[in-house]
Amino acid sequence: MMHPEILDLAPVPPPAYGTVPAGRRVAFEDIVRSAGMRNVVTLPFPPDIRLHDGFEDFVVPRAGRPIYCVSAVRLPFERRARSREVLRRLAYGFFDYAAREVVARYHRDLKRSTISPDLDGADRSARRAMSEAALRVKRALRSAGSASIGELAEMTGMAQPNVSRIVRIMVENETVQLEKDGRRTICRLKVIPRDELPAPSMR
Repeated sequence: MMHPEILDLAPVPPPAYGTVPAGRRVAFEDIVRSAGMRNVVTLPFPPDIRLHDGFEDFVVPRAGRPIYCVSAVRLPFERRARSREVLRRLAYGFFDYAAREVVARYHRDLKRSTISPDLDGADRSARRAMSEAALRVKRALRSAGSASIGELAEMTGMAQPNVSRIVRIMVENETVQLEKDGRRTICRLKVIPRDELPAPSMR
């Protein structure tokens, strides 16, 4: 069962492109704080976010700092839920770097705080099955380079809902990254930059 505090990891429809910003500006720091998360990113300029009364999210390209115009029409009324949904759209719809880092750090901290050292047999079996399924997905992506959820289901022989669940967990663990290709969501293994690799042992 999914922890109630985990942010929904379902793909978000990509925003349209606009030329004129709309809506009132909201501070990224305020959104992060009211969402119950921590801002772990230091940037010279935080994301430029506007909440507008239109029916779709759209982005206005700007050199170095695009303007994210988020539709407020279907946002939850309660402040915390509202801020969390804005962050979710920024992270998984607009693919904003700062929002993705904040959400990823939140999920890592949440996972550490909820892992119990006393797992019973059923929990161990479930975790083992999850690990094996994740390994099958990883092998398929390593072989194909990239694949949609449906393609991964065919390649691994797993049910599509199970693949979706595994991919969500792998995104949370920063093993897999998602990209939009029209209406399709494409999965790729995340490449770790060389400067983040652990140093080789000197022994």
